[in-house]
Amino acid sequence: MMNLTRTADYLAANLKQLGFLIMSKGGGQGLPLVAFRLDREKGHYYDEFAIAHQLRERGWVVPAYTMAPHSENLKMMRVVVREDFSRARCDTLVQDIKLALQILKAMDQKTVETRKKEHYGYQKQEQPPALFEGKVEFPHAWQGSMTDRWTQALAPRKARKGTFNEKSRVLPIC
Repeated sequence: MMNLTRTADYLAANLKQLGFLIMSKGGGQGLPLVAFRLDREKGHYYDEFAIAHQLRERGWVVPAYTMAPHSENLKMMRVVVREDFSRARCDTLVQDIKLALQILKAMDQKTVETRKKEHYGYQKQEQPPALFEGKVEFPHAWQGSMTDRWTQALAPRKARKGTFNEKSRVLPIC
């Protein structure tokens, strides 16, 4: 248990150097885990969920989550230090977190917001697009182009007042 505590303290110290705020107790005063979050005063335009997504691409499962009601604006991440989580593995995680932060800092704000929408879907206050009511915005560019192609392909059928030929009982060929 002492080795787990040392590894958790080592991880917390490295994350603190990277600018994260450490939310969990250290020095053996609790479970061997590290809960941390971004410092909001530094004005990051990405959040903990974007970091978790970047880490998942590197093979890590570091959950990011919001807190309970009345504090849902507080987001944090958590790493549980298990017996198989060695100091070398901890160093690898810290390097991957550094890489994730570099990648997210290199992106502009619009790109990060677009990726957030693609990955997490629509925000709570947004309504999903209504089908067949005006222009529909798709999260992926290829979805919109495929819809446009289908619309163009079906235009001759719609011009013939329907998609079903009443005389021959077969669909007309476009």
